[in-house]
Amino acid sequence: NLRSGVGLYVAHPPGLGKTRTAITISQIMKAHRVLVLCPKSVKAVWRDEIKKWSAGEECPGPFDEPWYISMCSGEDWRITNYDQIVSKVHEKALAQWQPDMLILDEAHRAKGIRTLRSLAVRRLAKNIPYRLALSGTPSHSPLDWLAQYKTLAPTHPLWSQSFTSYRNRVAILGGPYGNWVQGFDPTGMAEALEATRPFTHVANKDVLNLLEPIETIIPVELDKDERAAYDRMKKELFIEFANGDIADATTVLTKILRLQQITSGFVSSTGGIRRIGTSKLDACMELIEEREGSQIVVACRFLEDIEALKARCGWTTNEDGSFNTWKKPVVITGGISEKSRYWAQRNFQDGHANIAIVQPKAGGVGIDLSAASTLILFSAELSTIVWEQMLGRVWRPGQKGAVQVLPLVAERSVDSLIYNGLKYKMEATGLVKLLLEYLKRG
Repeated sequence: NLRSGVGLYVAHPPGLGKTRTAITISQIMKAHRVLVLCPKSVKAVWRDEIKKWSAGEECPGPFDEPWYISMCSGEDWRITNYDQIVSKVHEKALAQWQPDMLILDEAHRAKGIRTLRSLAVRRLAKNIPYRLALSGTPSHSPLDWLAQYKTLAPTHPLWSQSFTSYRNRVAILGGPYGNWVQGFDPTGMAEALEATRPFTHVANKDVLNLLEPIETIIPVELDKDERAAYDRMKKELFIEFANGDIADATTVLTKILRLQQITSGFVSSTGGIRRIGTSKLDACMELIEEREGSQIVVACRFLEDIEALKARCGWTTNEDGSFNTWKKPVVITGGISEKSRYWAQRNFQDGHANIAIVQPKAGGVGIDLSAASTLILFSAELSTIVWEQMLGRVWRPGQKGAVQVLPLVAERSVDSLIYNGLKYKMEATGLVKLLLEYLKRG
């Protein structure tokens, strides 16, 4: 594709090594100037991957620079994030550099047809001969395909259309103004899907021959206060939903979140957050203690869980700066800096830290935690995609053995429904319906 002047979409699931694949392709193409556009949080990861898979030379660049400029294996690399190219000055500087290869990491970040980010990407791509898109995130709508494939194959009859023409071709429209998407036309969908095939490489993890994760559900018995709070909340929600046949997804998920919080041992109200128990926290610490010396990742949705685990894992240090227990945790949340995220991953992979406490949405992309032998699911995001991405941080190339996956499931609670939904890759709408029925059963 690249040699014939069109782009390629590498649609591989999390953990399959898309970064390494892209670097290898750049070497095969003998690209001299490679521009990488990626989320801000993974710029430093790209720097390390270039060093690792190219000539092994250091790729310098302080974290506060607009982009990293490095020389690796005779190639110039510039790594910047999507939000920066919205700046006309930044876009102009990159265009003047005249890259001959463009790598769009997490390419779905530029799926909006009229967003400033997508428009800047397409303007840059227009003058770059080799264009490579990477993403492991499933698409939610065929309307998201147009902007991405316009970048890769702008002269294709379908992808060269305007958004209005494309939408009219694939969508069923209705509503008061006749332009609301009511569904998708099977013929138009088939045509659009067929038009993606020449420009897309799809694979799955079977090609890696990795050992399948070993799953062991860890049942957690809530204490008296936690059980009373849970049953009381569920009864209130039953009364709220019992007579209603329709509930929007956001409302259902918000109510389920309140039940999840109680299984984690705290309740949130207008008066603030109040801890009512530590059953799940105690169970998690038991698992960690049993695996002394192992590399462990703990996935936590709630910041309250993360703070409690930090305290239990010996977050405090001695006077000389060393940790006061064998448990040396690093934390990756959405609120930490790019630099902190980089060093958290690096310290965990190098063995300087034994435990990585990770928020799934923050740690689901752009980091390698393959040094871990165990993944503990403390509290889950209600998204199969986020769970797959989180698992992909541990179960990936570089993993030396079978990953042990340990979901903490509060007995007689919503936890088991959520985990089964994630495990069997239930779509968002199906999961919402399942949870709504649970609330209605009382």
